[in-house]
Amino acid sequence: MADLLASQVSLTPGVTSMSESEFFVARARTLMVRRIKLTNAVVGGATNRILAAACGFKVLVHCGNFFNSTDSTIVPAVVDPINNIILLSATSGSNAIADLGASKTGYITVYGY
Repeated sequence: MADLLASQVSLTPGVTSMSESEFFVARARTLMVRRIKLTNAVVGGATNRILAAACGFKVLVHCGNFFNSTDSTIVPAVVDPINNIILLSATSGSNAIADLGASKTGYITVYGY
């Protein structure tokens, strides 16, 4: 295996007409962070989605793991940059994507524009 080359990395989101330097100068001042509380929400999978608009953003950039305060567990989470949604793991330690259970309440930190 070889190291990742700089030429293989694109720093801009897929949908923009700005160059990389223009994007980061224009967007650096408006990146926002929000801590979102989900209460009894059956969401997180590819069907019952956590949309950017639901979190108060147009574009999602990054998210932390979901802290399930119901039973004090951590559920892995990731931003899907193609569909602009947050996906949650079925259970801690699993790579499968699934919805949270109906009785789950917790917090997730989300970064976006």
